[in-house]
Amino acid sequence: MRRMSVKEKFFSTHAINSLIIFLFMALPMFLISKLYNKTKEDIWLISERYDEARDNGFHFFKYIRTQEQSINCFYVIDKESKDKKKVAQYGNIIHFGSYKHYLYYYLATKHITTHGSGYGLMPDTRACRLLEKFFTVEAKSIYLKHGILYNNITALTKKRTGIDLFICGALPEYNFVRENFGYEKHEVQYLGLTRFDSLVKSKPKEKQILYMPTWRRWLARLSDDEFKESLFYKNIQTMLDSNQFNDLVESFNLDFKFCLHPRFQKYNHLFLSNNNNVEIVDTETNDIQNLLKSSRLLITDYSSVFFDFAYMKKPIIYYQFDSNKFWKRQYHKGYFNYENHGFGPLTQNKEDCLNVLEKYILSNYEISEKYKKRINKFYPIIDDKNCQRVYKYIMNM
Repeated sequence: MRRMSVKEKFFSTHAINSLIIFLFMALPMFLISKLYNKTKEDIWLISERYDEARDNGFHFFKYIRTQEQSINCFYVIDKESKDKKKVAQYGNIIHFGSYKHYLYYYLATKHITTHGSGYGLMPDTRACRLLEKFFTVEAKSIYLKHGILYNNITALTKKRTGIDLFICGALPEYNFVRENFGYEKHEVQYLGLTRFDSLVKSKPKEKQILYMPTWRRWLARLSDDEFKESLFYKNIQTMLDSNQFNDLVESFNLDFKFCLHPRFQKYNHLFLSNNNNVEIVDTETNDIQNLLKSSRLLITDYSSVFFDFAYMKKPIIYYQFDSNKFWKRQYHKGYFNYENHGFGPLTQNKEDCLNVLEKYILSNYEISEKYKKRINKFYPIIDDKNCQRVYKYIMNM
C-alpha cells in the first residue's frame, strides 16, 4: 500500500478538516465523556461500513436488540444510508459523524466492528487517532470481520490493529491467525461469523445461478475505456456474449445473476447481455447475502463470498482466468490452497467453467464427497448459534 506524502498527511484538505474536527468535536466530546465515567455504563457501539447494515455488524446488533435487550448497544450508520430503515426498527441508532457519535465513541466500553483500522466506527479516523496520541481510549476492540480471512494480510496483525478480540468463522482460519498474526491465545477465538446464523435455514430458488467475481486493485481507478481493455472485462463480457453460455441459460431456463464487487459497481454499465434471463445486479438495491441465500450455485474467482456458500453446503465453481497476475498484485497467499482445499472445481477458461456448470445442473446440483469432506473439515461447527457464542464471549471480557 502506498504511503501518504507529508503534504497528504498534514496539509491536505482532509487533514486540515480533521484537525478542525479534532478541536471542535473529538476533543470536546472526549472531555465530556469523562464526566460520565464516574458511573460508567457498559455501552456497546456496533458498526460496519459507515453507510451499511447488511453484514456481521447488523446481524449481531439485531440479535442483541431482540434476544439480549439488557445490553445498552447502539448501531452507527450514516443518516442518508439506504440501509438505515433496516436498523431503525430495532432502535438505538447513532448517526455517523454526529456529536452523539463522538460522545458515544468515547463512552463505549466495547467497540464492535466488521472493519479494521477503525473504518466505519471512528467518526473521523485522523481526528480520533490524533486524540489517541494524547489520551487513552479504554474501550475493548472487537473485530467481527466481514468475511473469512484466508490471505496473509499484514494490516490485520496485532501490532497494526490493537484488536482485543479477533473473531474467526472457521477452524483453519483460527489456527492461521493465532499462529501468524501476533495475538495472545485468548484474543483469537473460533466463535463463528454472526451472519452465518441466517444461512443454515435458507432455501434457494430452483434455477438461480450467481456469478460474483472479486475486484482487482490495479483496475479500481481506470476510466471506462481503460477498464474495457482489461483482461477482467474482456474475459467476463466474452463469456456473457458466447453461444455456449447463452445456449446453456436458455436450455435450462436459468435465472443468471452477474454481480460485481461493491468497489467495481461503478463499472456495472459496461457489462451487457441481450439475454432476458441474465441480470447485471446493482448491490445498492440488492443485498449480497440475500443473493447468496437465494442462489443454487455460485461461480466466483477469489471472492470470500464462497465461504458463506460453502457454509450452506451448495456447489461452487472457481473461474480464475488471471490467477498469476492476481496473486502477484492483489494479495499474498495464506493457508488456503484452491487445489487442495477448495470447495469446488477450479477452472481457468470460460469453456471449462460452463462445462462444469452444465454437469452440476444435470446432477441436480449435487456436491461430490470430496468437497463435502473439505467443507466439514473447514467448518466443524455449522449451526445458528454464532451470535450467541459471540455475545457470551464479549460479555465475559
